[in-house]
Amino acid sequence: MPTDKEVLELAGKAGEILLKNGAEIYRVQDTMTYILNYCHVSDAQVYVISNGIFATVDESGETPYSFVRHVPLGSVHLDRIDAVNTISRRLCQGQLSFDQARSALEKAENLPEASSLGTLAAYGLGCLSFCYLFGGSFFDAIAAFFIGIFLGLSQNFRCFGASKFTRYLLHSGFVTLLSVFALRLFPNLHLNQVVIGAIIPLVPGVMFTNGIRELFNGDYLSGLIHLADALLTAVCIALGVVGAIMLVRQIQGGVFL
Repeated sequence: MPTDKEVLELAGKAGEILLKNGAEIYRVQDTMTYILNYCHVSDAQVYVISNGIFATVDESGETPYSFVRHVPLGSVHLDRIDAVNTISRRLCQGQLSFDQARSALEKAENLPEASSLGTLAAYGLGCLSFCYLFGGSFFDAIAAFFIGIFLGLSQNFRCFGASKFTRYLLHSGFVTLLSVFALRLFPNLHLNQVVIGAIIPLVPGVMFTNGIRELFNGDYLSGLIHLADALLTAVCIALGVVGAIMLVRQIQGGVFL
């Protein structure tokens, strides 16, 4: 039988992987609580916020243990979230031993990202679809498709800045400049629709949705953190678009596009 400390470390690891990859707060807390209860850990307390995990077991006993982790806000990785949920479910159903669950968690944490080709295709098709959805023509959507591919490629360049918000600002500016360039090559394009479609992959929709959900669930601190992060990201995207347009106008001597 595993010790209470080992169970706490396993539950904490599962929660850390979930939180790091964009899972909701309630999902992280529930998963950790299910694992602790299944392993009959006494006096277990779990508290999770958007960027941290705090858990204790056996507080009233002779050997209390604590688990504290700082988890920076990251991108969403649904494959890892699904893998941890499956491991937790199978462990609590008795289909996995404790050692098997620990080994499976290590594999889940290191699940690879989507292939480069698949990621670029997703960027392109996403931009194409949203451009058309927001009133763009067929040719606007084609332009957004290729700009989306360039946006996907630019995600690999750290020269766009180490700060998350700096990267969003520069990426949105980069997308806008490409849209202006496409307009110069093909004057029949509609700049607004192309830019809107091409910046959609940058929009923090999941973060904003999670923030609203957490506020309704009573997790006010986590909800406000997610909402603040989403709103700051949106502001950076807007500043990048406006900055790129102002740069083009300045180069053209004040003449708008």
